[in-house]
Amino acid sequence: MARFLLLSLLLFVAAVWAQEGFLFSRTDNDCDKWCHEKYKHNDRECKDMAKHGKGPCYDCGPKKHHNSKYEWCNDKCYDTDKHKDHCNKCNNPCDRNEDCIKGKCECEPGKNRCKRDGRCHNLQKDKDYCGTRLSHTM
Repeated sequence: MARFLLLSLLLFVAAVWAQEGFLFSRTDNDCDKWCHEKYKHNDRECKDMAKHGKGPCYDCGPKKHHNSKYEWCNDKCYDTDKHKDHCNKCNNPCDRNEDCIKGKCECEPGKNRCKRDGRCHNLQKDKDYCGTRLSHTM
């Protein structure tokens, strides 16, 4: 019985020790190199986050998940699902009155896209431009 308990305890300790980031921080050479290359003299935060399996290395770098919506654009990691200047892909800006929603440029709340020019207008303030009826919107 004592051997069984000792063996069980050893297996438990080995499992806990092996668990990433629990008792020690795991270093990752791929992320260390990538963070140093991309962030030059300010790579500490990137490397610290990578030790915990998150951050730019896991969003845009070598540990990027296949379904990640993040892209490395103009020396920075952006969420292309939400960023107005990099909507769905790098350097794909939305118009001034648009937000990037799920990778698509959409009219801001309270505005509608007009068929006339394809741009977003506030129908309460700009009735002459696009009309007030929704049949005039896209």
